[in-house]
Amino acid sequence: MSIKGELNKVYAKTIGAFLDARYKFANQRSNRSVVDPKGAAIVSMTTFGQRTAKAHLTIESIANGSVLPKRMILWIDEQKTLEDLPIELERLKKRGLEILPCENLGSFKKFFPLTELDISSSWVTADDDVFYPKEWLAMLVNACKAKKTIYALRVQRITLNDGKIAPHNSWNFTDIDEPSVLNFATGVNGVIYPSEFLHILCLAGRGFLNCCPKADDVWLHKQAIANGYKIAPIGRAKTFFGINGSQATALHRFNVKENGNDPQIAATYSNEDIELLIAEDQTRR
Repeated sequence: MSIKGELNKVYAKTIGAFLDARYKFANQRSNRSVVDPKGAAIVSMTTFGQRTAKAHLTIESIANGSVLPKRMILWIDEQKTLEDLPIELERLKKRGLEILPCENLGSFKKFFPLTELDISSSWVTADDDVFYPKEWLAMLVNACKAKKTIYALRVQRITLNDGKIAPHNSWNFTDIDEPSVLNFATGVNGVIYPSEFLHILCLAGRGFLNCCPKADDVWLHKQAIANGYKIAPIGRAKTFFGINGSQATALHRFNVKENGNDPQIAATYSNEDIELLIAEDQTRR
């Protein structure tokens, strides 16, 4: 790693330590609600295993936002954890956080259980290992302008080679704000979906188990473009500070570093989906 890379790594860890201390203190002292019944969107996330011990830091960062969610739901599939929640999460429950049980569907837990709820609001997916900035939810909520459009703070542009989807690691990030089926939302920084998109996911059921069980972003994109939705970035792809010690996951290594996304992409997109991508790619040349 270069000297600049090392310095950036040290800087990120330093800021992460500062935010860690800040939100630990907030968790111990604050009585402020983490939700606003008049809010415009629901925030849905999940956690598991050792990451549960630090999930409250992400939630506190969202609760510190200039805009609060209508509901904030944390899905947990581990019965033992549900029966003996960390004290930090117990404190957040008293301030409006909903902690609900679900089955173990991996990263799909952050949204699939929502299909069983009566949701009439936009909904946002969040990860449990990131400090979200104060304007995070406001940026997502305020971006929603076009119908049948999904907005995200981190978007890649799908690359095509000879009529096929190129390897995932060859895709670049984009900040072109025009909605497109070629845009691919990555969930880590937050994505906002219209309420009616849940109905599509409900009808699609558990098909992801057969084609992309470890790639929720792939399934969400496929369902979007197959049902007339497009994706738009909110400005340039942003990088948020991660929670120290919580981001080195086997799933990230498998999907990104070990190219695990590619076979899942090949198994998920139909010929009709590919034709949609090709048609839009040709109109932009």
